Amino acid sequence: MSNHLAHVALNIPKENLFTYLIPSELEESVKPGHLVCVPLKKREEIGLVIDVNDAAMSEDMEYPVDLKEILALPYPYPVIDATLLRLARWISDYYLSPIGVTIRALIPTGLLPERSHRSPSPNIFDPRVKERQITCFGLAMAEDEILRHIASAEKKTPRQCAILKSILAKDGNASITEIFPDGRVPYALLKRMIDNGLLIQTRKRAFRDPSVLYNKPKIYKQISLTPEQESALSHLYSALDQGGFVPFLLHGVTGSGKTEVYLRLILRALEKNLQAIIIVPEISITHQLIDRFRYYLNDRIAILHSHLSEGERLDEWLRIKQGLADVVIGARSAVFAPLSRLGVIVCDEEHDTSYKQESLPRYHGRDVAIMRAQMTSCLICLGSATPSLESYYNTEIKKYHLLNLPKRVTPHPPPLVQIIDMKEESGLINREEDIQITFTKRLLDVLDETLKQGRQTLLFKNRRGYSPFLLCPKCGYVPKCPNCSVSLTYHATDHHIRCHYCDYQNVSPQGCPHCAEVSLKYMGHGTQKVEQEIKKIFPNASVARMDRDTTSRKGAHYEILNGVERGDIDILIGTQMVTKGLDLPKVVSVGVIGIDHMLNLPDFRSTERVFQIITQVAGRAGRGDESGKVFVQTYYPNHYSLSFARNHDYKAFYNREIGFRKRLSYPPFTRLVCLIVKGTDRKKTRKASRFIHKAIKSNLCTNQVRVLGPAMAPLFRLRGKYRYQIMLKALDYRLAHAAVRKALTDFQPQKDFLGVKVDVDIDPVNML
Repeated sequence: MSNHLAHVALNIPKENLFTYLIPSELEESVKPGHLVCVPLKKREEIGLVIDVNDAAMSEDMEYPVDLKEILALPYPYPVIDATLLRLARWISDYYLSPIGVTIRALIPTGLLPERSHRSPSPNIFDPRVKERQITCFGLAMAEDEILRHIASAEKKTPRQCAILKSILAKDGNASITEIFPDGRVPYALLKRMIDNGLLIQTRKRAFRDPSVLYNKPKIYKQISLTPEQESALSHLYSALDQGGFVPFLLHGVTGSGKTEVYLRLILRALEKNLQAIIIVPEISITHQLIDRFRYYLNDRIAILHSHLSEGERLDEWLRIKQGLADVVIGARSAVFAPLSRLGVIVCDEEHDTSYKQESLPRYHGRDVAIMRAQMTSCLICLGSATPSLESYYNTEIKKYHLLNLPKRVTPHPPPLVQIIDMKEESGLINREEDIQITFTKRLLDVLDETLKQGRQTLLFKNRRGYSPFLLCPKCGYVPKCPNCSVSLTYHATDHHIRCHYCDYQNVSPQGCPHCAEVSLKYMGHGTQKVEQEIKKIFPNASVARMDRDTTSRKGAHYEILNGVERGDIDILIGTQMVTKGLDLPKVVSVGVIGIDHMLNLPDFRSTERVFQIITQVAGRAGRGDESGKVFVQTYYPNHYSLSFARNHDYKAFYNREIGFRKRLSYPPFTRLVCLIVKGTDRKKTRKASRFIHKAIKSNLCTNQVRVLGPAMAPLFRLRGKYRYQIMLKALDYRLAHAAVRKALTDFQPQKDFLGVKVDVDIDPVNML
């Protein structure tokens, strides 16, 4: 019997690894990074080998005498290399996430094999995603014979000879689409050529191409760099040439040409036979990046994001793994791309909260990117017009190198931002008695003027749906979610009320169920209502809406933004996905509607987010041949975040906000750990939260960590569960993590708390 042991991570919420014997026939094959099929109780599981050792070398460790053997090795090659395995272990340790759950975030689901039911052999597995096969045609004779045939038969059979020439141009084997790009396939003619011994028909593996949506003919002119861009690239080139881990923060105002800096940096890396990753926070940003990078790199790029099908994601992952792509563009999970010669990582819009994963493993894409760069000794460039306070603080303490792009590449100055005081604006238009109009007369005049000039307008509203809630004007009844402590949002497209947290939905009530009132009022406004009102006011304008409701279909982001770029859309209405990273040269006017609710959220980052959003959305205006103008409607015209955003003064905002953070011991001066204790039984959940709080405090013998709570979470009930929050502020995060880990270990065996779960969020960005 084999004495070799494999320590395997399984996709279950347990911290420990599982140890299995390696069968003698697999002793030379099983290595760290391999997927294996193993028994677990009465079922089989697919796990990943984390470590392999010899039992004889571990005499001090006791293993059960009845260790089970690995059943099968589905793939002959490791799916994760040593660096990514090391990164996964760091994520598991730092974010207190089970290693098996963490590993699954690094592997495309399509790669996970399924036991074959067609063969009695235990080593046969079916792929979860089937390979794409395409029909090809090859030459049935040697090339010189084909050339002689063409010379003798070209006048007699010109179509056949044209097909043979096409296949010759493709090295003797070509797909149908390569031979007939117009899609008109003469199948009868092809059959005759096969029967006559000229062609053979074959099938070959083809990768699914998610970039077909982005393959539009677009020419990019050679750009002359500004002195600031040249200076930034000089520092980046020098660091790249020297090698090693070097973190940069590229602080460039909107429209300053950060993308051009990324492009040239990556082209330099490719010249050195290195590879690159570019991560962005929103899928909507990817299409312009893909267009631009594909223009220079053709099929050397790969795309990874959540809107890909399972098959597309697997094929892109395999292309990367096989060395067929050198540049990976995608959302936060693209940071796990299996590149073997990684030289550059770019994290665009590094401040964005979308980089934070809200489910296990709750990692932050930017911070994982920094750690991967450190582990692979490569250069990383974080970029933003509004850097997070944490990142900018790291430049002040010399942890990051700061590069500045203080000017736009266009001849125009930054857009003029004007604050509209809603308290002083009496010009609200009320056309219908029961409809609350969203716009001031001043903003509507700007929209009208922009339309007459044949230019485009962007309207930002950070709330989707039609109305945030319905209200009975007689008794005050508000329809609420039965599972969450929130009101239901009305969606006019299908006349449903929905919860944006648990996805509960129901038909909108025709009247108040508690009194005799016939109809409910639509209170507040979302993007649907903004769209409806704009269409009423400007019936001849072409209006589009870009939010989660309109972009759930594959390719929807691209279609909408492509329409804006072509000039087919006059007014674009959207949520945060339209605020950053987009280059829309025809947009000259921007309106910000209903930003005030964000200033009143119970979150210490709310002011920073308002400043970032206004600065970012303002940056969409005036990127073409005209200067831009921005109008912000607010009831808080003197709030400092709006004042600094109006003046495009990031440094002044940072200096004020960092003082607030220091006084109240918030990041970057401390690290936060947030625990959410949740359960269906309110009393049991509250008791469990007190137990965990007490256990954490008992494990801390220092004033380096402050424990707050337990308290009712701001969203007290979510998805049918009551929620209590415990917050740790730590000067030394290691002490906090150790105390939490020990408290959870003490909590798990407590039978009094069955059914109560604990979510741990390290470095939370969402405090609700």
